[in-house]
Amino acid sequence: MATKSLIKLRFLVSVPFFFTWVFIQAQSAWIEKSEIPVPRYQAVAFCIDQFIYVGTGMIGSKVSNDFWRYEPESDTWREIDSMPTNGRRGAFAFVISGKGYIGGGIGDQWTKDNEFWEYDPNQSTWTRRADLPLGLDYDFETIDGFSIGSKGYFVAPYSRPNFFMYNPDLDSWSEKKHYPGKKAIKQFSFVIAEMAYIGGGYYTDHITEFWAYNPNNDRWAQMANLPGLPRAGAVGFSVGNYGYMGLGRHHSNFLYDFWKYDKVTNTWVSIDSCFTSVDFAIGIGTTTRGYIGTGYKFSEDSGWWEFTPRSTGTESRGPVSDFQLVNNLAQDMLFLKSKSFSEGHFSIYSLSGQMVKTGRLVTGSISINDLPPALYLLKIQIDQKTINLKFLKY
Repeated sequence: MATKSLIKLRFLVSVPFFFTWVFIQAQSAWIEKSEIPVPRYQAVAFCIDQFIYVGTGMIGSKVSNDFWRYEPESDTWREIDSMPTNGRRGAFAFVISGKGYIGGGIGDQWTKDNEFWEYDPNQSTWTRRADLPLGLDYDFETIDGFSIGSKGYFVAPYSRPNFFMYNPDLDSWSEKKHYPGKKAIKQFSFVIAEMAYIGGGYYTDHITEFWAYNPNNDRWAQMANLPGLPRAGAVGFSVGNYGYMGLGRHHSNFLYDFWKYDKVTNTWVSIDSCFTSVDFAIGIGTTTRGYIGTGYKFSEDSGWWEFTPRSTGTESRGPVSDFQLVNNLAQDMLFLKSKSFSEGHFSIYSLSGQMVKTGRLVTGSISINDLPPALYLLKIQIDQKTINLKFLKY
C-alpha cells in the first residue's frame, strides 16, 4: 500500500521542504499502515499473540458483525468468520487466556444487545457465553470493558450497579465495587500491570476525571486529572508499563494530541501527536506497540496507525522539549508553556510544505489570527535546538 508518507517522498527532488517534512515523519513515533479493507466506526478490537482482531461497528449506515485479523509484521488484513449473531456498534471487548470476548452493543433499531461471545483463534470458532447481567442501562459508547489477569470487567456508568466481573471458569458475572466516576459517554480505558484505568468522556460537559481500579482489594482511587483539552471519544491503550491516551473531540473540534501516563508518578507527559483526527476510533496495544484506527473521519490522513514508544522527541524532558502547546486546537492565539522559557524563533508551515508565518518568539504566545483554518506544523528553534509541534487552526 502506497501511504501518503511515500507519496511525499517522491517529491524530494522538486520540493526542498520535504527533506524536513520526511525527516519529521521518520522521527515520529507514528507510522501510517494499511487501513482495514472495510472502513467503519464504533468498532471493537482485541489483541491475541500479537495479532489484532477488529470487527463489528457501523459500516456506512448499517451495523455489522464481520471481523478481521491484522498481522503487524506483514501489515496485512485477513477476514475471519463473522460473529454468528446480529451486528452491533459500541460494544466492548477484552482478552482472557488467549481468547477474545465481546459483549453488549446496539443493534438495528437502537436495540440493546446483551449477548456475550467468546472467540477462540486456535479453533476459529465463536461460542456464546452467559449474557450480560439483567437490567443494564446503556447505549452505544456508554460501556467500557477490560481484562485483568484471568478475569474480565466492564463499567456501565449509567447503571446501578455499574461494575461487573466475568469469570470464564464459571461462565458467570458478579457485581464488584461501584464505579464512583461521573456518568459519561465515550470514555477510554487501559490496563497497566494488573491495574485498570478509565476516564474522560462527556455528560453535561466534558469530564477530566481519571480513575484506577485495583482488583486485589476491589477498590477505586481517583488519579491525576486528564491533560490537554477535555475530551470525549479518546482512544486508550497500554504498552509496557505506560498508558497512552489521545485524539477524541472537544465539543465539535477534533483533537490530534497524545499523552503518556506514568502510573508510578501518577503524571501525564505530552508525546508526539498523531497525524490523524477521528471520532469513534479504537486503540489497542501489543507488547511492543500501539495501534489506532477506524472511526468517523475528519482529516484526510485517517486510517490505521502504528505507535512505537521512544525516549526522544516531545516526550523527553530536555530544555527545549519542555515546550508544550497549551492549545493545539486554536482560533486566534497559540499559547506555549515551558519550565525554562527563553527567546527563540518560530516558523509555521502548511502540510503542503509552504512556510506561512515566521517570527521571533519572545513571549509564550503566537498570533495565528491571520491564518486560514487548517492543520499546521510549528517549528521552534531555541539555543540551536529544534522542536516540531502540530496544531489545528479552526
